This record gives sequence, structure tokens and C-alpha cells, in this order.
Amino acid sequence: MQETTETTVTTRVIRPFKIIATILVVVAIILMIPVLVSQVWIKAGTYNQGLWTECYSGERKAPTASPLQPTPSTSPELICYGAQKSAWLSAAKAFTLISLILTVVGLLCAALALWKGRSYAMYFVIGGIILIVAAVCILIVLIIFPVKFMVEDVVPNRGVWELGWAWGLALGIWILQLAAGLLYIFAPDKEEIYYSEKTYFS
Repeated sequence: MQETTETTVTTRVIRPFKIIATILVVVAIILMIPVLVSQVWIKAGTYNQGLWTECYSGERKAPTASPLQPTPSTSPELICYGAQKSAWLSAAKAFTLISLILTVVGLLCAALALWKGRSYAMYFVIGGIILIVAAVCILIVLIIFPVKFMVEDVVPNRGVWELGWAWGLALGIWILQLAAGLLYIFAPDKEEIYYSEKTYFS
């Protein structure tokens, strides 16, 4: 008796623009980690300000923070302290964390759409909207951090300051989030790539 072979063909669609956007989101999430822990959002002389810590030599005008162990990223002259409590810094922390969470959620939506195919394409749009909201959150931090830093009179010689590498990295994250969100929402993907999977049952 001759054996009967059943063949199942599954066709999947690969969307190039959506894959590029997903790579951008993954990079943004990876870069968010050093941005969160960095002590160098802003530099003013021998003073460095981050989201969670501030490092300086000598005395601060209002020294109420508890000392932390100096970290290898700081120069030997600088000692790091827990950042002093203030409304604007708490808001910056919150918006940065919200941006990270939203970016992860946007990535999950896009991953679901990539995995499930055309029937879940709306999740690309949802993920894109979430990423744009995440970009708005990090943009708020990029604006309020230097502005509020300048007006608070707590560090001597604050008039001479510069944006640190963490602020620049956060700016890059904002660009990645915005670009990925727009690609998820508006990229036409007219040049879709098709491939087939064949499964044989005997």
C-alpha cells in the first residue's frame, strides 16, 4: 500500500521597515540603562549631576545628602552623594522610568505583530503610538534637567556648566524612539518579503 504524504505550506511576510524600527527600539532600551545610572547628566566645574546621584569635591551649599561610595566613573577628587530631593528631579526620574517602560511595551507590541503576521498589523500602530509617548516623556526630561539645574542655587560657580554624555545619550534615545514610532505607524512596507515554510506529514 502506497504511503500518503500531506504537505502544509505556511507563508509569512517580513516587513523590512518594521524590522529596522524594532532594532532601533532594542538599541534605545539598551542605551537607557547607562542613562539611568549615569552621574554625568550635567557638569559644572567639579560638580556632576545625575538622576540619582551628585558628585563634587569640597562642600555643597546645602549639604543634606548622605554620602555614597565613590565610583570608578568619577575622578579621585569627586565624592558621590545621593541626589537631594527636589520636585523637578523626582519628575525627571519618573518620566525617564515611564519612558523606559513604555519603550519595552512598544517593543512587545511590535514583536507580537511581527510574530503573528498580517492579522495583528494594528499592533504596529499601537506600538508606534506608545513609542511616541515614550519619546515625549524623555523629551520632557531633556528640557527640564538643564533648565531647573540652572535656576537652583545650590552649587558654587554654577554659571559655567555643560551637558554631560548621559544627556547626549538621552537625546539619542529620543531620536531612536521617535524614528521607530513613526516607522511603525507610517512606513508603507510596499516591498514586503515573502517566504514559505513547508511541513511534510507521512
